[in-house]
Amino acid sequence: MTLNSANTVIINSFKFVTFMTILIIIFTILKRKHTKKTEREKLNGSFTKTY
Repeated sequence: MTLNSANTVIINSFKFVTFMTILIIIFTILKRKHTKKTEREKLNGSFTKTY
């Protein structure tokens, strides 16, 4: 393995890691918004069921 190929592997892995972290951040933000909405719906549903 030459130095150049090692550098490209490191760069590619770094790009992949950054891409994955960005995806995870986006996913968590979307999930948080979605869970807030569903929690509100669940509360409304429980209120309508009990009363």
